[in-house]
Amino acid sequence: MRKAPLLLAAAGLLAAVAPVAVRADDLPYASVQRASITSFDGTAIVYNLFLPPGAAAGSPVPVIMRTHGWGGSGEQTFSNTSTGGKLLKNGYAVLTWDERGFGQSGGDAWVDDPDHEVRDAQALVDQVLVPNDAIRKTAPGDPVIGMTGGSYAGGIQLALAAFDHRVDAIAPEITWNDLNRSLWQGDVIKLGWGELLYGSGLATAASGGATPSGTAGPQTGTYAPFIHESEVTGAAVGYPTGQMKGNFSPQGFKFYGADHTIAAPTLLIQGKTDTLFDLNEAWANFNQVKAAGTPAKLVAYCSGHAGCPSDFKDGALARGEADNAILNWFAKYLKGQAVATGAPVHYSLKDGTWHDAATFPTVANPGPATFTNLQGMGTVVNPGSPNPGENSGQAYGVAITDTSTAGEPGTMVVPVLDAAAADRQIVGIGHVSGTITGSGPGTNLIFKLVDVEDKRVLDYQAATLRVDGPFVLPTDRQLFSVDLVGVAELLPAGHHLALEVATTGLPHTTFRGPGQFNLNLAHIRVPVIG
Repeated sequence: MRKAPLLLAAAGLLAAVAPVAVRADDLPYASVQRASITSFDGTAIVYNLFLPPGAAAGSPVPVIMRTHGWGGSGEQTFSNTSTGGKLLKNGYAVLTWDERGFGQSGGDAWVDDPDHEVRDAQALVDQVLVPNDAIRKTAPGDPVIGMTGGSYAGGIQLALAAFDHRVDAIAPEITWNDLNRSLWQGDVIKLGWGELLYGSGLATAASGGATPSGTAGPQTGTYAPFIHESEVTGAAVGYPTGQMKGNFSPQGFKFYGADHTIAAPTLLIQGKTDTLFDLNEAWANFNQVKAAGTPAKLVAYCSGHAGCPSDFKDGALARGEADNAILNWFAKYLKGQAVATGAPVHYSLKDGTWHDAATFPTVANPGPATFTNLQGMGTVVNPGSPNPGENSGQAYGVAITDTSTAGEPGTMVVPVLDAAAADRQIVGIGHVSGTITGSGPGTNLIFKLVDVEDKRVLDYQAATLRVDGPFVLPTDRQLFSVDLVGVAELLPAGHHLALEVATTGLPHTTFRGPGQFNLNLAHIRVPVIG
């Protein structure tokens, strides 16, 4: 385990707290302090505190806590056009930090765990923000705190806000509700993402703090043991075991949020083309926050871990739209300004237009959408052999999106929408249910909505489901029911929409054991606007 230097561990005090001079004429802040604290278990946590021009004891300002993505480190500088720079220009202090196990901080990474990274963030509030007279307080020991950041930096926002109600507003981007769904939806491992995250984060965890000139001294470390155990077990058996799922449950708002609600108004910004943390994750967070009576909003934009297709016009607008939403959210909930934050749901389409809705359409609450109710039958074939690289021990992160496999023996295709004279929106979370029969030990099912003319999977997204057999007799029949992945896509005039069901895909593990299966899709529910 990474250990803090003896002096810090013994004293439990800040180190290297002298402000670093910067040029205020070309940077959006007047000063930055880089230092470290000692967290609850003696771990050194390195941080950077940026103060905007004019922030002082006589003129205190709210602070925005902002950390980094998996394997990264806290920002040490900001340009005027960056999200942090815009916050500073609007009169907020910004606190960034290296989460434990990454950058120059100590400890081992526990994936934004309430008993580890959350307590580190609380220690930063107690030791850095509370004593600083330039940070506005609502009461002694209670700073005015907002939080931003994406992915791993989004997970810590939900967790800290749930366990520490001193957080006043949050704006998590491209983050999760349930890591078990994100990493292995329907018990099908997202192989490409899993290997990419494991390999890239491990490299930076081992090397990020290994420098004598580090703020907290040299640090060495790795992941928490359960991460290594899950990597090895998943590679060995080809599916998530109960132990693996138990390991990743505590870090999800789905689980800890049952006992720890969020009181901080929550702006959720999610990439509609994000194949790691999709719109379903954000919508689940939205509903959990709203259930506690807390204001919430969802912005769905063309961005995220998988990026945005180059021919989507809304990709160029994504960052600016997200930053504007963040600034409005904080102006209202941190500064108390009379700012309109818009409709509960704000989403973009690939033609560059933005749209508002009172809800993100689902079968239970369709809002502005009309859901199809179609049927389909077909046969799929499972090859039964692992994907290339699945057990090679090599990083397998190149495949993170699904493609159309129409015409391949293992795929069945069901028409969903005929061509129309006008554009239509496919916006919301669809659903498919039916029965499966056949022969074999079982199979994985991969459900994709495809623009037939473009031969493109809508927003890159695919829903997955593992069906365990065995299937031997014709009477061996199982029911299945699966939510499709939420999309916000434009189906152009003259284009058809189809549902493809496959058994394999490069981003996923393959069910080990060959088989042929008959699918009777009793209900195919797809949200259509227009």
